[in-house]
Amino acid sequence: MAHAQKKIDLYSAVSLRTECDENLGNIMEILGYSQDFKLIDIKLALGYASVIIAAGLFKLEKTFNNDFHTTDYVSLTFLGVIAFALLNTVSYILGKLSGDNLKYAGSNSKTNKKVKIETTSKVVNAIPEYQIKLLFDNSKTINTKIEFTKLFNEDGFLQVEELTKFLKYQIEVSSSSKQ
Repeated sequence: MAHAQKKIDLYSAVSLRTECDENLGNIMEILGYSQDFKLIDIKLALGYASVIIAAGLFKLEKTFNNDFHTTDYVSLTFLGVIAFALLNTVSYILGKLSGDNLKYAGSNSKTNKKVKIETTSKVVNAIPEYQIKLLFDNSKTINTKIEFTKLFNEDGFLQVEELTKFLKYQIEVSSSSKQ
């Protein structure tokens, strides 16, 4: 459960965001949520299937010695390329529909509340910010942000308890406010 602390370059907004993103699962677990891996599993399956098709096409090329005069070779290559293209198109569309910045999806079994978290980082007036979008199952969305300087100490280590408090507060605000 505990994520090993590592020192982060405080001058890299991407590194700061990545470290926060990597800790979201653990933080949400502390807050009573369990992560849903369905989308990740689907993306992995599509990726593995694409690799298998690509390997099959390579084997096919070596078996037929790239002989385009053989109808079996041409037909199988055509089917393989079409299947590869379809899998990658589905993967691309799935990525776009689920959100390019989706970093966490999970639910709380006690409250039956589902949440998705999308994150980005942005530098505003030379201060890097962690921008968080919380999407709840009741169609409520909260867009919030916090400066990375509040989440990391001067040595470059993430203060997990600060991010936990921040997310807990945002979730509580969403529960108490009306749509």
